[in-house]
Amino acid sequence: MADEKETLLWKKAGSSADEQERYKQETFRVRLRRWLVWKNIKFFVIPVELSLFFYLFTVYFQMQFYQQYYYQRIMKQEILDFNNISNEQDDWYFENDSTCLNQDDITNMSSQDTFLKGQKEVNHLNIVTTLISLSLSVVTSLFLIPYSDVYGRKPFIAIVFVGQIAATVASIFIVYFKLNMYYFCLTAAINGLSGGFGVILASSFAYISDITPPRWLTIRMAVLGAIIFVGAAAASPAADNWIDSNGCNFRPLVWLILAAFLCGLLYTVILLPESLSKDIKSKNHQPSKKGFRALVQGIKIFTSLSYVDASTLLKLWIINAITVLVMTNETGNVEIIGYFLQNKPLEWDYTLIGYYLSVSSVAHVVVLLVILPIMVLAKISDPIIMSIGIAFVLVCDICIATFVSKTWEMFLVGVFISMEAVVAPSLRSYVAQLVKKEDLGTTFSVLAAFQIIGTIIATVVFNEIYTPQTTESVNSLSHSPRLVYWVSAALWGAGLILSLVLVFFRKKKKTEGEKEITKRPIQ
Repeated sequence: MADEKETLLWKKAGSSADEQERYKQETFRVRLRRWLVWKNIKFFVIPVELSLFFYLFTVYFQMQFYQQYYYQRIMKQEILDFNNISNEQDDWYFENDSTCLNQDDITNMSSQDTFLKGQKEVNHLNIVTTLISLSLSVVTSLFLIPYSDVYGRKPFIAIVFVGQIAATVASIFIVYFKLNMYYFCLTAAINGLSGGFGVILASSFAYISDITPPRWLTIRMAVLGAIIFVGAAAASPAADNWIDSNGCNFRPLVWLILAAFLCGLLYTVILLPESLSKDIKSKNHQPSKKGFRALVQGIKIFTSLSYVDASTLLKLWIINAITVLVMTNETGNVEIIGYFLQNKPLEWDYTLIGYYLSVSSVAHVVVLLVILPIMVLAKISDPIIMSIGIAFVLVCDICIATFVSKTWEMFLVGVFISMEAVVAPSLRSYVAQLVKKEDLGTTFSVLAAFQIIGTIIATVVFNEIYTPQTTESVNSLSHSPRLVYWVSAALWGAGLILSLVLVFFRKKKKTEGEKEITKRPIQ
C-alpha cells in the first residue's frame, strides 16, 4: 500500500527534473523516518542472527565434545580391558581422567588391534546417535515447520533451545556418573524430537523473509548463511583448546554447554521480537494452511507433468541427485575429519585441530560473502558456479587421498575445499528459476528431505569406511584412512558430471533462443 501511494505521488509530481528531484529527496526522508520507527529497526537491533549464533556456536562446541568424549572414554575402557584392570581403578590408572590419549599412547598401552576395535566402536556410536537424531528430526521438522506460518517463528526457535537444554542435562548425568555410553542415544532422541538444525534453520530463514524487503533478501540470506560458518569458526578452537587445557576432563564442558544454551533461550524468549504479524497469523489459521498439505503439493511438483514440463522435471531430479551427493560428502567430512586429523598420518593435537577447523570455517565465510557475490556480479550462471565449486573440492579430495601428509599441505587444501560453499546457494537459486514463486516453499521442503537423506547416507557410509592407519595397513588402500577421500572424490565426480549436464541444458536453451531471434523477420 505504501508503494502504491508513493507511485501516485510520483505521477502528481510532474515531469520536470526539479520536481522529480525534490520528490526523490522527500521520499528518501519519508522512507528513512519509516525505517527508524522502532517496530522496524528492532529487527536489526535485536537480530535473529544472534539466536542462531548462540545455537550454532554451542552445537559445534558440543559436537567436538561428543566426538572426543566418545573417543577418549571408549579407548580408555579398551585399555583397561586389555590390561585386566577393573573399572574401579581407572581414576588411578588415568590420573583422575586428566589424560588425553593419542594413537601412539593407545597402541603402547595395549595393541593395534585394541586401538582398531576402539575406533570401530567410536564410529558405531556416532552412527547410532546421529541416525536417531536425524530420523526424529525429519519427522519433527515436517510436523512443526508448517505451523510456524500459523503461530509465528519465535516459539519454534525457542523449542529447539529447550530440547538442547534437556539433552545437555542428560549428558551431565552420563558424564558425572560414567553411565553406559549408549545412554547418549537418549540425548540424541531429545535433540531430534525438539527439531534440531532443521527446525531452527527453517524458522530463521522464514523469519528473515518476513521482515526483509525483496531487494535486500539475498544479502540478508547470505549473512544468515555465513553465521553457520562463523559459529563453527568460533566453536572449534574454543572446544579443542578447552579439552587440551583441561587434560580431557569433560565435566566442566557440559556445564559450559548448558550455560550457553540457556543464554540462547533467554535471548530468544525475552528479547527477540516476533517477525510474523498478527494479521498474517490470523489469515493462516485456515485449515488449508495447516498440516502436510504443503508437503503433498511439493511432492507433486517433482512427480507430475501437470505441474512442470518434462525438461524442468528432469532438471529438478538432477538437482535432487546433486543435493544428495553434496550433503553426503559435506556431512561425511564433518563425521570423520576430527579422527583423520587426530590419528596417523597427521597425528595433530586438539589445539591444532581446532585451528584447522576455524581457518576452514573462516574461508567458507569469505567464499560466501566475497567470492560468490563476485561470481554473481560477473553474471556466471548457477550451473557453472555449481560446477566450479564441485571441481575445487574434487581436486582437493584427490590431493588428500594421494599425498597430503604435512600440516601446511592440509591447511592449504582445507582453504581450497571451502569453495564447496558456493554449491548450495547456486542450487537454491537455480531451483527458484525452475518453479513458480508460489511453489518455492513446498519445493524447498522436498529438497530439504533429500538433504536429510544425504546426511543419513554419510553418517553410515563414512563412519564404516574410515579406518585408522596402522603399521600393518600403511601400504593397503582398503585399510587406509585415505580410502574415505577416494570415495568422497568419486561422489564429487558424479556430482560434477550432473552439474555439467545442467550447464549443457542452459547452453542448449540459450542457443535455441538465439536461433528463434535470427528467424524473426527484420521490420
